[in-house]
Amino acid sequence: GGGGGRKRGLFADAEETVAGFKRDVHGKKDLENMVRESSSEINAATKQFLVFLYTDRSKESTNLKDAFVKMAKTYKDAVPFYAVECMAQAEHCRVVEQNVQRFPHLVYYGYGKKLEYGMLEAGAGEAKEDVTEKGIARWLAKVVPGRVEILTSANERLQFLSAEPQKAKIVVLADKEAVPPKLKTLSMDFQHSLALALVSRKQAPDVFAEFAKHSVDLPALFDV
Repeated sequence: GGGGGRKRGLFADAEETVAGFKRDVHGKKDLENMVRESSSEINAATKQFLVFLYTDRSKESTNLKDAFVKMAKTYKDAVPFYAVECMAQAEHCRVVEQNVQRFPHLVYYGYGKKLEYGMLEAGAGEAKEDVTEKGIARWLAKVVPGRVEILTSANERLQFLSAEPQKAKIVVLADKEAVPPKLKTLSMDFQHSLALALVSRKQAPDVFAEFAKHSVDLPALFDV
């Protein structure tokens, strides 16, 4: 993306975080190619992205701008965020959704799936809930896939260490139990050769102590 689509509209001052698409036919083609590639299971792993469909006239869109930019920073290097202004770029908008009933409208693409805001499975039907900052955060945490095990007990620790001996194993020590988006993406990209686990100091202090024999700066990575 890039070019003319970023110069005006709600996200003009957030170009580095939330990308746009050129307003011309090339911008539309860029979007069409991304949507097509994301629907393929084969190369979808590196093709996940989120599109924010909005209009400058929609107060709800304007109210969510800062929250969307903040979330884009959280998911940086894991899930690219894009924005399309549907009045100025109606054809681009229709590439994502033929008939948007209300704005803003969010659509996640990745790993062969297209999920509209609130949906956890393709074809599950449109969510009726309003788009909110907390709602977006909860939804993305569920739909962005990952293969990171959360270790909370000595038994889970032993199972992780003994399972899949053919894989390299990395344990991430963190303060909280929320899995960072980038870690989720890595766990998917290297799922056939790498096993990843997360241990929270707050959630599982005993397991944490088994890995951190001395004081460590968090997050910390241990090759086990």
